Amino acid sequence: GNFIGLKHNDEKQWHVGIIRWSKSVKQEKQIGIELLTKKIQPFGIKIIHSKHGSEFIPALMLPAYSDEQKDDHHKDNNHSNNQSKDQNQSSSLLLPQLNLTGKTAAIMIDTRSQKSIVLGDCIETSGGYCRYLYTDQRIS
Repeated sequence: GNFIGLKHNDEKQWHVGIIRWSKSVKQEKQIGIELLTKKIQPFGIKIIHSKHGSEFIPALMLPAYSDEQKDDHHKDNNHSNNQSKDQNQSSSLLLPQLNLTGKTAAIMIDTRSQKSIVLGDCIETSGGYCRYLYTDQRIS
């Protein structure tokens, strides 16, 4: 369940994946990687009113599956996944394990902008990370 970054020498963009299995056969190591996306975006997250203080927490944004599918013109329509349709089509954030419960207000910051968001449910977790759905917080 650890993260791994992969990049071909002739590509600019990194791919992000999760190691799902590993085994050793004689002198050879083998790993199975689930590729998550080619369009990862780094962000800083600041949890509002948190025991984590005012420090920024590193985060990676995964685009909505349907957006990436349109951009990449996937030919494989038989992709199976255990997550619900909503989870596949929503943008999500990969964060370190923070043990957040319920909806949590946060600020999402990159080099150009910041916006208020609400972190929702953790839809996938492993020893080192949690994948959260999020929504933009509308200020009225």
